[in-house]
Amino acid sequence: HVVLTNQAFALARQEFLQHVVFDECEHLHDQAHNAFSHVVSFGDIQKLLEHLGEAPRRGAKRKRSTTLERLRKAAPPGSSAHDHVGRAFGARTNGMLSLAALELAAKRFVTWREAELRQRGDRDAYGLLVERVRSGEADDLVQAHAELVAALTNLESAISALLELLIEIPMRGRERARTRLERLKGDLAELSADVDAFLPRHEGEVRFDRGTFYDVEPHPRRGLVLMARVLLPNEHLGRYYYPDLDGAVLLSATTRLGNKGFDAASAYLGLDRAASPAEDEAREPSEVTTFASPEAFDYSRVVTLVPKDAPDVGGDKRRWLEYAARYIGHLAECGGGGVLGLFTNAEDVAFLAERLEPFLEARGLVCLAQGRPGTTTEQLFTRFRSEPGAVLLGLDSFWFGADFPGPACTHVVIGRLPYGVPDRYHFAQGAALGSGEHWRRIYRPRALARFRQGFGRLMRRHDDRGCVHLLDRRVVQPKHRTFLSVLPLADASSGEGGARLARADSVECLEAAFEHLDQRADLERRGLWRTFEIDAGGGSWAAPKSPERPQEKPAPPEEPGPLAIDPGDVPF
Repeated sequence: HVVLTNQAFALARQEFLQHVVFDECEHLHDQAHNAFSHVVSFGDIQKLLEHLGEAPRRGAKRKRSTTLERLRKAAPPGSSAHDHVGRAFGARTNGMLSLAALELAAKRFVTWREAELRQRGDRDAYGLLVERVRSGEADDLVQAHAELVAALTNLESAISALLELLIEIPMRGRERARTRLERLKGDLAELSADVDAFLPRHEGEVRFDRGTFYDVEPHPRRGLVLMARVLLPNEHLGRYYYPDLDGAVLLSATTRLGNKGFDAASAYLGLDRAASPAEDEAREPSEVTTFASPEAFDYSRVVTLVPKDAPDVGGDKRRWLEYAARYIGHLAECGGGGVLGLFTNAEDVAFLAERLEPFLEARGLVCLAQGRPGTTTEQLFTRFRSEPGAVLLGLDSFWFGADFPGPACTHVVIGRLPYGVPDRYHFAQGAALGSGEHWRRIYRPRALARFRQGFGRLMRRHDDRGCVHLLDRRVVQPKHRTFLSVLPLADASSGEGGARLARADSVECLEAAFEHLDQRADLERRGLWRTFEIDAGGGSWAAPKSPERPQEKPAPPEEPGPLAIDPGDVPF
């Protein structure tokens, strides 16, 4: 009576469940988007259709007969089974032809859209497919799509008939053939639903749903992708999913927003929608209660540092990346590794890895980076946990659920606030909700959850100790200061304990980090105390440091004191 599974299964197979516990519930919004959306690539469709015909045997020139080929040979000529095999192959041929026509029409649309955007701008791109279809200027797309849907429907029907007639076909391996046909039928049904949803029809006419985002999107590996994505996953959860459950518990360390409580998470996860039915909903309001448990860790063992002289992440990007590479390299050299860098852009990770690798290797340290060919995420997890002196530069999967207890991770470096890059889907949501509501209900809560999870990568057991470095100085600006409110920071006014926050120049932040980890004496002995430079000055920052190297005079602080704090910063 207890099922342990992932969120995707719980959302896709709700009929099996009455009471649900969602751990790491901040993922539920995106999981609902995946579960309630339809996305299919031309490559996916072509692969399935090709699988129905003759396929080459791996490592051999001869072709291996598929299940349908064997059925065509075994079914007696003139029998119903033989006719349905012919139907299946005819539908497959029609499917391949209509797929080619649809792909050509989709490419024409993408070319038209690119030209149109040069005049309109990205904010108008989200509705261009709907606009094009309704104007009648995409009839080639609509016609090819209808023909593909019909071919897939006929193919699925023929396979269903073959399953019923299989007992009449004299052949060896009948049960194996049945299993493969049933699997093929299931794959076809799922694929047909995805294709059909792209241009939904009612009584033969395309009728777009206001709660769905329709688009054609190029993908670097999968080719063109057809999509019908649920526009507001939180609305869908609150209106359709939660009310059908007998009860649910949503757990996470990221759902409480300082003194504002659970309002942001409630909106992001659709709980406020479940509690307030719309006028057209014939249901009772769902009861939603909240509870904040005490912190599990002693965050006084953490110091959070914001270098106020870090280059602006929205300015000269190359200068910021060079700074981030030097900062991470200095942390690793002084502390002997144990640095987890969290970033939002794969190109940034590749640049940093290229700059850091020779620097770290010269000092006997290891540079690990997500996205390199031949290296899996699991391999990176394992190496960073077990290999002393490692630096790991990670993307999405390392912000959440990555456990590196003990000395494997003593520094977490968050490169920039994880807002994400707006795209057509983002602008469609903003048009549906209004920009302010979209910011409040979706965009900011998602970023806050990721930020808090990234911060939480440091403390994974009670005796952990270390530093979190925020290299995006926007975090202390009024517009973005909400990010600090989700962190377990110390509050002098209330006497509440927590992580110490320091905003100072880079050298002073690094000094505070090394003092916190009791490393000053060792660094002075090694000649590495106060050797960090905010700019490389044209030289190679990767050159080994020398104790006799003269130090540049540091810039005067904006406020007095080595760890100055702006008014309004959380005191320490």
